[in-house]
Amino acid sequence: MSGYPGYQGNVTGGPGDLEMGQPGGSDARFGQMPTAAFAGQAAYAQGYGQPQQQGGYPPVYPPQAGGKPAQQQYQPQYAGYGGQAASGGGYTAPQVQQPPPPPPGPSQYIADMDQAVRHGFIRKVYGILIVQLLLTFGIVAIFSYIDAVQVYAMNNSWLMGVSIAAVFVLLIGMTCCPGNLMSKFPLNIILLMVFSLFQGVALGVIAASFACDARAYDSAKGLVVCVNNPDAPAVNGRMSVLLAMAITIGVVLVLTIFACQTKYDFTGAGPYLMAALLIFIVFFAIAGIWLRFDKVYNLVYACIGVLVFSALLIYNTQLIVGGKNRKYQLGPDQYIFGALTLYLDIINIFLFVLSIIGLSR
Repeated sequence: MSGYPGYQGNVTGGPGDLEMGQPGGSDARFGQMPTAAFAGQAAYAQGYGQPQQQGGYPPVYPPQAGGKPAQQQYQPQYAGYGGQAASGGGYTAPQVQQPPPPPPGPSQYIADMDQAVRHGFIRKVYGILIVQLLLTFGIVAIFSYIDAVQVYAMNNSWLMGVSIAAVFVLLIGMTCCPGNLMSKFPLNIILLMVFSLFQGVALGVIAASFACDARAYDSAKGLVVCVNNPDAPAVNGRMSVLLAMAITIGVVLVLTIFACQTKYDFTGAGPYLMAALLIFIVFFAIAGIWLRFDKVYNLVYACIGVLVFSALLIYNTQLIVGGKNRKYQLGPDQYIFGALTLYLDIINIFLFVLSIIGLSR
């Protein structure tokens, strides 16, 4: 059986017959076959190249030079269940499906842009409001301090009627018109300034009467004239108008700061404030028919009016300022509406403060 290491067939002439698989003896023709090397060759012949069975022994590799068996080299056959075949044999680990990341929140850039837009909206609203108040209070001062204008306003009641009618027509046209006049520039600015002009005339006629210490009839001119006493120790008529303006501005500033700084949200109280306003108008309008000339009634009416419109001023201010603590806020395109609501609140506060000062004199 040539080709099997350590076997040369039956040989004679030696000490005895050489059996297959036995190491050579002292005959020089066979050489020495170490027992360890022979065992390694036999294991190699039995297990090399055969597939490893489950629970069996790993394959034995051919011996190296010198008769030392080679070290076993294990290669991973399976890297995981359901893996893909690797280039060197076996399988790679399957890719684990990661859950989708949560949707990203608004970036700092978007937050800064929103804040810049809101600040620009606030500046626009209060810029328009300041122009309205300067126009209105300027007309009130003219009607209160220029004698000719004051006398004309006191003797021409039609001026009051026309101004109030124009105010209501413009107000309904800007807020209820299907064409949405508040969003058409520059028509919205023009209508708002005309509205402020007529509102100033109406307030000027009222202030002309409050600016008088007394009224007298001039038979020579056939006119009602205003009698002013600049040396009066108390606040005279014209000073009462300026005092009402100053108190109104002070109240508006305090309420505006409070509305901007407080963490309490008043924007959700809109329905309650509207209900309070309707009750205030209906109840006191009906009661005023019988108590029109009662001084106590008028004083209570004016005080409640200041409270109601102060609450509305806080509500409308928070709608304009907005912020994360606000439930509702106006959009950037509603600057005309925002300026109009603040203007109406301030005008009503001025009227009621002027009534309180006039009734207290």
